[in-house]
Order: sequence, then structure tokens, then C-alpha cells
Amino acid sequence: MGPDEGHAHDAEGEPVPPLSPAGSAGPRGDGIWLWNVVDAVVRESRISATRDGIYLSYGERIRLEGNVISDARYGIHDMYARDLRIRRNVLRGNLSGCLLMYGGPVVVEGNAIVESGSPSTGFGVLVKDAGDVLVRGNAIVDDRVAVHVDDAGRTGGAPARIERNLIAANQVGVVLYPSSRPTFTGNAFVENAAQVVLGGTGRARASWSQGGVGNHWSDYQGFDADGDGVGDVPYVQGGRVGELVARSPVLLALASGPALRLVEAVEERWAPREPIVVDPAPLMRAVRPRVPALAPGDAGSPALAAAGLLLAGAGGAGLALGRRAKGGRPGA
Repeated sequence: MGPDEGHAHDAEGEPVPPLSPAGSAGPRGDGIWLWNVVDAVVRESRISATRDGIYLSYGERIRLEGNVISDARYGIHDMYARDLRIRRNVLRGNLSGCLLMYGGPVVVEGNAIVESGSPSTGFGVLVKDAGDVLVRGNAIVDDRVAVHVDDAGRTGGAPARIERNLIAANQVGVVLYPSSRPTFTGNAFVENAAQVVLGGTGRARASWSQGGVGNHWSDYQGFDADGDGVGDVPYVQGGRVGELVARSPVLLALASGPALRLVEAVEERWAPREPIVVDPAPLMRAVRPRVPALAPGDAGSPALAAAGLLLAGAGGAGLALGRRAKGGRPGA
């Protein structure tokens, strides 16, 4: 059963009355709201035009699987949940996709998180003060910021792990804060306007490889002489140019042009600035995460189609994403 504008469906697939009449200016409520629940499962629901698609506060052993959430403020908004599993959902055209705040452990796996375009938020996945977070095998495409990690693990859990995701065609691939110690391995960073940006002040403390496996970078300029699939020189990135692009949308049109590339090269060679990224084992081929297809029969998305072409050009297989739903996203 497909979604109706202004409606949500509960965990059994039964329709829920409209949260606000279509076209009205009244406030919208959350599609599904969970508080202090144990062993809850929300599966194969269709949620559209709500405040938060799924909002959960506290709770334990919660499963969110196979849901489609669009045109909401936040697709999934988690506060203090423990043992949360978010798998094979489609979060599309929301102001932000998946916000993980406090609590943990959390697994975010096999989701399509696309077109989170709010100029003030626009996060694909945000990890804020949550411990033991695993973000694995997702397609995070055409968001303002694909992955935002802020103080993750400070609450006592293990640092965040970001593994085997496609992070493509975003304004910023990753925003890191110095107090975070995440590990990135096996990801494909493909044609983001700025691959990684450091938030706050201080030095980056992330790890960019594990067990000899780094990440794929579309702007890597090294080589693989022995053909083992791993670059023979590290990928090094970081500096003021990426920060300027991330903070000044007017520069996005110039991000891949020769002028900014020249400035980046000069800065990397001469500026006395510690790099944000040093990946000692960059991958020559991109990963292809297995994520759910988007709803068939809707208007096509040029951004998603472009991401598939970018992935193919980067040495990976085509991207298994479908089409974008008709209709605009809510205002910021």
C-alpha cells in the first residue's frame, strides 16, 4: 500500500488519520512516536509529510526495517535509545535523514538516505554523543552533509565505525569534530564538493583505515603499480579550500574546476596546516552497497542517476537506487 500525502501507516500497515489536512498551515505531528518502549518493531510503513517520520526517545531493542519516509523534518530521530537497529529503510527528501543523539549501541545498515537538502541541517546521518554506532553499507547521496560526527563515543561507548558506505554527490562528505575518534574503512567518497571538513577547532582524530583497508576517493591522484587494488601512496586531504566550499554554497559551482584545484594543490604543498585526512591504504575501486530500491513509477531523480554513473566511473558497479517521489520537500 503506497503512501498518501499527509498520512502515516502504523507497524501493521493500517492507515493512520491525517496529521494535518493537506495544504493546511497547521502544525504537523510525528508520523510514529515511541517513548520508553522495549522490543518495538516498525516495519514496512510509509510515512510522508510529517514533522519527524519516526521519533523515539529512550527505549531498548528497537527495530526499524523496510520503511519509506519522505518530506519530513527528520526521517528518523533517535534520542537515548539502546540496541537500536535501522535497516533497509528509504529516507528521501527530508530536511535531515537519520539523527542519532545519545544512547547506543546503534546499527544503521543498508539504507538509502538521499536528498536531505536543508541549508541549516541537511544531514544524511548525524551522530551526536552516541556510543558504539555502526554505519555500514548505506547509500548516502545528494545531501548537504552525508555524515556528521560530533563527540561520538564520549558517553562511554565505543567510537563510531563508518564502513562500506557510498558517500556521493553531497555538498560535504563528512564533518568531523576533534573530540570524535571514528574509524572510516571501505567507504566510497565519490565527487563530493568537499570530501571531509573539520568542525570546531583542534586536530582531526579519525582513523582512515583498518587492517590495511582504507577508503576509495574519487579525487585520489596516486597509483597502484602492483595491481593489488590499494594505492601505493597515501591519500592526503584537508585545508581551508574545502571549508570555504562547505560554508559558501556560491562556490559549489567552482568546486571541481581548475581554479580551486590549483589553490588546493598550492595549499597542500606550501601551507603549514595539518591535514584532516591521511588514508594510508586508499582503495582503487569503489564499493557498491546493497540498498532498497526507491518507489517505482515516480519521477526520476537526476542526482540519483548521476550517482550511479559516478560510481561506475569510479570503478564500482552501478548504483541500485530507484526514483524520487513526486512533490517538493518541506521548507526549512
